[in-house]
Amino acid sequence: MALVISKKYKYIFFHLPKNAGVSVSNALINKEYSLILKKFSTSILNKFTSNKNNYYFSLKNKEFFFFNSHITCFQFYEKFNKKDFDNFYKFAVIRNPWDRMVSRFFYSKKISNKFKNFTLEEFIDFDLRFNSHVLHQYEFCTKDKKNFCLDKLIRFENINKDFKNISEKIFKDGNDLKHMNMSGHRNYREYYNDILKDKIYKNFKKDIEFFKYEF
Repeated sequence: MALVISKKYKYIFFHLPKNAGVSVSNALINKEYSLILKKFSTSILNKFTSNKNNYYFSLKNKEFFFFNSHITCFQFYEKFNKKDFDNFYKFAVIRNPWDRMVSRFFYSKKISNKFKNFTLEEFIDFDLRFNSHVLHQYEFCTKDKKNFCLDKLIRFENINKDFKNISEKIFKDGNDLKHMNMSGHRNYREYYNDILKDKIYKNFKKDIEFFKYEF
């Protein structure tokens, strides 16, 4: 249930994989009793399907649909009430693409024997070749693959401060963030050579330039 929708506080948190989404969603869910109950029900749902592990229900709008918690903004926009989508406060965590790839690399090695003996270079080539990486962060955060639609960004590099600001805006008080699903690795710069560094830049140029990231 990493994608969180609160009808009470009128916000939607979108979860981009390997961007601390589990940590943020848990902190948000713990602020609202109905979301805690929903988290329990989605954990049961997740045992029966891996493709649709979340749901939305609105009696007012007569809406009910299942979805995957990693659904993109534009995919969710197609399902969700358009007026509510525009009126809800929408945010997500973004991350430096070089750092994000290293995190994804170590996390994949931890959860799958398939990547156990992969080097970072082999993993990046595999990831880009088979398009197994999630969509570029910019595209993920649009409502039509073109126009950016989020109201606020939390930068992974400044996550504690940024999340606290959002928590104060939504809940009128600060909220501590407990970090979860950490990959455990050294500074990402230590894993790159010039070739790999340039490969990430060429493939994630839009994210790097739009979000103003540097190596």
